[in-house]
Amino acid sequence: MSFGVYDHVNHGVKNSYGVTCTFLKEQITINYIFDIAYQAYNQKDYIVHINRKQFFLNKEEPKEILDVLALRCAALIYPLQLHISKFGFNYKLFNFKEIQERFNEQLPNIQREFTGEVTDAYFAEIKKSVSNESIFTERLKSDFLYALFFYGLPVAYQYKPIQDNYQVNIPIHPYQSEAFFVGMQTLKKVENIHDVTFKGSDEKGNTLLLHHLVEKQSLTPLRIEMYYNKELDSEINCSIVQLKERKEDNISFSNKNGKVIEGKQKKQKKDNWFSNLFKI
Repeated sequence: MSFGVYDHVNHGVKNSYGVTCTFLKEQITINYIFDIAYQAYNQKDYIVHINRKQFFLNKEEPKEILDVLALRCAALIYPLQLHISKFGFNYKLFNFKEIQERFNEQLPNIQREFTGEVTDAYFAEIKKSVSNESIFTERLKSDFLYALFFYGLPVAYQYKPIQDNYQVNIPIHPYQSEAFFVGMQTLKKVENIHDVTFKGSDEKGNTLLLHHLVEKQSLTPLRIEMYYNKELDSEINCSIVQLKERKEDNISFSNKNGKVIEGKQKKQKKDNWFSNLFKI
């Protein structure tokens, strides 16, 4: 059973989460807001409405051309709707045609603002995803945000607080193959909270620690943490924290002077973080 979907308990629930992902080796931290709302679909499934917004890179608004472009394109993709099964993250897009129409209608405006070989290649990659629902869905599955948030919690766990040799498949790096970890998962109950922890390793000795704090009644995530270590050096830390109250801020993706940092596209840095995150 997936977190957040439990016998209609969450019907109509809307939550916002602050997402922080730190890539220690590269000294990069990404922050953004993840909004989700649940809508009952039938007796077993839900439609979840998802949005991402207010992005920051090392506490600053993105400035590199490809990062700004990626976020402009992502704004055409979101919000999206997923059809979620309460028995796991078995889902499909519910509003793909709407996404296609919005994307095809508004993309020409962005293309007039960004020109060059690098941006043309990125546009081609995005168009490929949006032209095919299967490709689009597979790329969603390769985003570890969704794997973390809709991490399965079978009802059986309520009666089996310790699961040894538990297996976790998760896409650690965006748009790369899932990594396979085996380890121990434990469930503790503290007042009205489920405390679920998984600790395991892959065949190369890389370790993964997942920690979920979940509201017992609705199985709504309160806090999710992921720590991935490669060769004994901490590589990726990620946290997803429910926000109780926040103000809506209008964020524009520019620097303090209101200008996007420009430059010859051929000299762009190899690692453009938001263009790596949003290839859909």
